Amino acid sequence: MSDSPWKPLGKNFYGVVDAGSRPVVSLLVNQRIGQASQLLDSGDVEGAAAVIDNLLTKPRFGIGELEVLGAWCCSVKLYAQSVAALQRAVAMAPTDKQSIYLLAYALAKFGRFKEAIEWGEKGAAIPPVQPGEASLLAKAYHCLGSQGGDPATYLAYFVQSAKWYRRTVEMNKDDWLARYDYGYVLNILKEYGDAEKTLRASLEINPTYSKTYRELELSLSKQGKLPALYSIRAQRKREEEAGRLNDNIVI
Repeated sequence: MSDSPWKPLGKNFYGVVDAGSRPVVSLLVNQRIGQASQLLDSGDVEGAAAVIDNLLTKPRFGIGELEVLGAWCCSVKLYAQSVAALQRAVAMAPTDKQSIYLLAYALAKFGRFKEAIEWGEKGAAIPPVQPGEASLLAKAYHCLGSQGGDPATYLAYFVQSAKWYRRTVEMNKDDWLARYDYGYVLNILKEYGDAEKTLRASLEINPTYSKTYRELELSLSKQGKLPALYSIRAQRKREEEAGRLNDNIVI
């Protein structure tokens, strides 16, 4: 899987729905976020967490406020506070795709992958499925599979991961990183022919990611396609000699 498997929420925290439909965040929430930001800038993570914990004792919030607060906490790695805020948002609107997605995302970042999948599946069950939802589920299943354990169990996780990676690339054909991750999982599942196809598609979009070459070489080797294997190795060498090859991911 990619070194940076979770795409950052970015300046617009809303991963599924346009933020414009949400209520304005109250002065209190803005003030507390500002206060927590200053504490984080000074290295006082515990102090920042305490500010948000105190804020969450307040009885009344709008859904939009909780989503902004939860998304901000997630972006600064205050995952426990993020989950707490977003759980309140989902409790207020159990079928709101945006709140569900943000909660699933925060849980995944927190390393609570099974809960992330539970909420991600709930959100995806409310049509239409969004690319962010499919990507989150693919990566959460991928992370569970990567933890190892009973082979039947982790292979089942990879099967689900492949299913959601396929949905992701169907909805976003230019997502080379999802194609790479999909090919990686297909190699694990020994579906080398399909892995080759998606990895070649990834290289067509971004021919500079070295790990894509390694996975494609594996799938070609397993299929016994030696001329194709030598050709890809030569392409990788040309990119490397030109100084274009890297393992870095810029999102």
